[in-house]
Amino acid sequence: MKCIIPFQRIETDHICCMLVINGQQGFFLIDTGASNSCIAKSRQRFYGLIADEDPIEAASAGSERLEAQKMQKVLWEDTQGNVLGRFPIMLLNLESINDTLAKQGAPAIEGILGADVLSQLEAQINYATMKLSLQL
Repeated sequence: MKCIIPFQRIETDHICCMLVINGQQGFFLIDTGASNSCIAKSRQRFYGLIADEDPIEAASAGSERLEAQKMQKVLWEDTQGNVLGRFPIMLLNLESINDTLAKQGAPAIEGILGADVLSQLEAQINYATMKLSLQL
């Protein structure tokens, strides 16, 4: 079964979509270059995230070193209630990313849909139709 999720291009030319994690909806950046999907540390309670491991140091695209923490698997859904699966997620401080987006007039994100989930669901991104196709 295929799940089709619409996405939008934001002011920075990144692509983002709405997803539901543990029953809570949020705005996620789609990033094929991010090895792990993550949620903003400030939203841990909102999404009901439970730590699976102690925090570790993570690398970012820039020179900044970030503290990341692996959470227990969470339930991923689209906004129509289609279950995408249960996948791990990292907790990460996204303040600097959101500050950069805000400076360019783009909306804040609550998390990043990364290559870990995208590859497991055989994601296809169609820029012409602005749709993300996932194989369930």
